[in-house]
Order: sequence, then C-alpha cells, then structure tokens
Amino acid sequence: MLGAIRGLWLITATTKYLFVLKISLPPCSNCLYEYSMSKQKYFLYVAITCIFIYAITFYHYASYRSVLYGDPTVMAVAVESLYLDHDIDLKNQLIIKQTIAADQIALGSNGQWFPLHEPLLALVTVPFYGMLGNYSFILINWLIIVLLSYWLFLYLCSLFHPVVASGAILLTFLSLPFTEYSYSYSIDVLGTALVCGNFILMVQKKYVIAGVVGGMILFARLPFSICNIPSVLFLIFCVYGNMKRSLRWASLSPLANYFIGYLFFAILFCIQNKLMFGSFFTFSYLHWISILPISHEKMDILSHFTPLSYRGLVKCIFSPDTGFIVSSPLAIISILFATPALIRYRKDVAILFIMFVIIFLMFFSHFLTGVPAYPNRYLLPIYALASIPLAALINLVISESVRRAC
Repeated sequence: MLGAIRGLWLITATTKYLFVLKISLPPCSNCLYEYSMSKQKYFLYVAITCIFIYAITFYHYASYRSVLYGDPTVMAVAVESLYLDHDIDLKNQLIIKQTIAADQIALGSNGQWFPLHEPLLALVTVPFYGMLGNYSFILINWLIIVLLSYWLFLYLCSLFHPVVASGAILLTFLSLPFTEYSYSYSIDVLGTALVCGNFILMVQKKYVIAGVVGGMILFARLPFSICNIPSVLFLIFCVYGNMKRSLRWASLSPLANYFIGYLFFAILFCIQNKLMFGSFFTFSYLHWISILPISHEKMDILSHFTPLSYRGLVKCIFSPDTGFIVSSPLAIISILFATPALIRYRKDVAILFIMFVIIFLMFFSHFLTGVPAYPNRYLLPIYALASIPLAALINLVISESVRRAC
C-alpha cells in the first residue's frame, strides 16, 4: 500500500513538472533556460512533496518500530551522557540496561564504555536534546536530509535549469534509501551529507574547505572517509596535468590546500584515539566488544571483511537483500546511462563521480558479513550523488525534445 501511494504521488509530481514546463515554454523556444522562476520556489515544491512522502513513511514505520532501532539506540544514549554527564563514557547509563547496546561499545584504555560509532552526530544533537528531548533525534535526521538535498539542488542549479535540478532531487530523495532512513537517527545520513559536500566542493575547486569536510568525516562516519581516496587521486591527476603545462611549484597548490584542510581534523582524530584508546593509530572499531551480561566478548571487525573477488562485487551489486540494484535501481540507471550524458556537460564532474562509485563499490564489496538489511546504507552517498548524472540525463532529454519540437 505504501509503495502504491509513493508511486502514485511520484507520477503526479512528475506529470505536474512536465505540464508546467509545457505550458510555460514559448513556442519554438531555443532551450529550457528561458523559463524563469526562482530556485527557491522550485525547491519549496520539492520540499513539500518530500515532506508529504516522509510523513507517510513516518506514520508507516512508527506503527511498528521506534526511531531508536539498532545503531541509533547507542547514539541516543551518547547524547544523554553528553547532556547529563558532559562525557561520552556510557557505563553509568548502560550498567543497568546492558542489552540496549549489547554490541555497540568500544572498550576504552581505562575500561570506559565508549560508543562504537563516531561522536559527531551526538555532539550536533546535544543542543536540541536539551529543548526537545527524544524528538531531537528525528528532527536532526530530517534536517540533515533536507540540508543535503538543498546543497545538491543548489549545485545542480549551477549546471542546469532549476526545473531539471528539482526533478533530479525529487526522484532521488523519494527513492527507497532516503524514505527508509527518513525515520531514523542515522550516522550514515550525516556521513552521506559530508561525502556529498566533499564532492561538490572538489568540483567547485574549493580545495581547503573540501579537505576540512573530508577530515570531518573521520568524526561522522569513519568508513565513509574512503571518499578522500578518489578526491586525492583526482587532485593528483589535475596536478600532473598542470605540471605538464607548467613546471612551477604553484601547480601543487590544489593538493597542498586539500591536505591543509584535511590534516587539522586528522590530527584531532589521532589525539582523540590517544585519549580514548591509548594509541594515536587505533580507533573504536578495533576495540569493539559485546557487553552482554553473560560475558564481555571482544568482537573482530576485520572478520567482517573478505578478500576482494568478483563474487563480493557481484553480491554488493546484485544481492536480493542488500544489493545496489535492489536498494536503488534509479542509481544504477544514473550510473550506467546518465553518466555519459554528464560527460557532455562536465567531464571533470563525471570522472570524479565514476571514481567515487568505483572506490565505494570496491571497498564495501569486501564487507560481506553483517551488512545491514536493504537498502544498503554503506552505499547511501552513491545514491545521493547519482542525482548529478540523473539531472544531466533529464536535461539532455528535455533539450533534445524541445529542439526537435522547434
């Protein structure tokens, strides 16, 4: 029933866009860009539509599960600890109710119970928790999704008309992954927002800020910090191209600027590890324990990874439970069929997007055991970034249709 409502509303929204476009373009218009309307009005319509769908999703999930389900549970306890005790040691909160965070604890160097996952989401939530209590969890999650969609929308508007940008954002954020995680308190949503921010700032050539955002991911969602690999490789290729044209050391400035922004947070991350776990180069996932009342068993994060093989990659893409295709068929369409359209508009953006997709698929194809139920939250950044080639494809189709109609 919920799927039918989503599909009906999506068809209605798409039809409305096409109708508005058809009646607004003058006959024999040269292109879509003569249609004038503020970006904010387009995004307002998209936001209202998304909120409507999210409200249905909210009601659907609220009928049988809590926002604090799985990983969000221990993050909520971390917020409570920060607010009440001004620390992130959860032992006094969990000593009585250990089953709440049975396998979500990292053992500190002095026996503390730290949250297994990164602390940035909890730190961001604390000011709202004092005012709104448990409602702050869903509010923060929604705000991050809205800000992520708006950031992508503004970037797409710099490449294409707001009609095209609105359509791409609407299709992306009403797909299964984002409606699924709209009713949650997810570190993956925050990590996705920062990964997309890193991508956008890279292609906008704001390298220092891109490095800062890349460093912040260490505190938001550590596995997503692999996005720094394609970003740095992309800069190395750019530096190599500049060095071929000019041997001046100024050609190295983009790479240097990125590392300046990144190293600040990388150093902070090492200091945090030293204070919490006794070593600069260890982190929470290497101190993962189960705190079930029976025994405190040490967990092995490395056992979740397997050697890279084509089977792992096939499972990552085609698995009926967690595969890329099942999670977001729209993203697959964008990658396979829309990326060539993006190359026609911005080759550098298309290259960086392909690099992000390859790195994420290669890394998380190792992670074959313990992968979450679908949609695969580890590929959430790729689902969001797929809106960029999707917008290019929409723009190409509409432009060709208008040109032939003229």
